[in-house]
Amino acid sequence: MNRSNKERKKEKKKERLTERKKERKRERKRKTDRQTERKKGRKKERKKERKKERKNTDLIKYLKKYEMVVRLFQKWETEEKKRGLKKKGRRRRRRKNGERLEEREKGRKEGRKK
Repeated sequence: MNRSNKERKKEKKKERLTERKKERKRERKRKTDRQTERKKGRKKERKKERKKERKNTDLIKYLKKYEMVVRLFQKWETEEKKRGLKKKGRRRRRRKNGERLEEREKGRKEGRKK
């Protein structure tokens, strides 16, 4: 009976040890899982932050380009207006010097008579 009792005790001890080992393993797993979750969470957060930063930088770049384009168009408009005025002036002069010159002189003469 003594031996059987000793054997039982040994078996119980072994079982306890194995249980402890299993518990430790579980705890380690939990810890590593938590760490990986944290890391994943951090990674996700970083990704989101980077996305936001990219969006902001893209927006800034877009706005800068847009501003440049607007400035260019304004420049072109002012240049075209200047050119248009010059052209119009020349055209008027040509008309005045060409066909309409006689009509104008007639009109002036008639106006003086009145």
